Amino acid sequence: MKRDLIKTLVGLPVLVIFLALSSGGFDQVMTLAFFSIVCTAGMGAFVWFGLSLLIGHIMLALVIPNLIPSTRAYIEKEILISVSTKLKNKEEGVLLDYIAKARASGMNDELISTSLISKGWKSELVSSVLSSAPKP
Repeated sequence: MKRDLIKTLVGLPVLVIFLALSSGGFDQVMTLAFFSIVCTAGMGAFVWFGLSLLIGHIMLALVIPNLIPSTRAYIEKEILISVSTKLKNKEEGVLLDYIAKARASGMNDELISTSLISKGWKSELVSSVLSSAPKP
């Protein structure tokens, strides 16, 4: 919701300036907007705000990240962190499932840890998940 508002607030001035330059002035744009909204009982406003949202989306998605390289790097970093977090959560979920099943079958924590590390799991991750896993 907040992003849509920002996109609309970015797109509306761009739309008005573009229409003013192409139609002969600001007066023409305001007249067009007024009559399109009033004569359609307010339905024209949806068109104006929809166009503003679309233009704002294009401006924010394409123009700004290319003008400000640090913004693009920040976005790429956030995506990488998000993917990394999801992967880590998935690995922890797999380990938690294995630990629960191993404990239910009677294995102690030391044997579980040794077994997981010998299968290639990182010891830090194994010990972290093992300590946070609920005990039966």
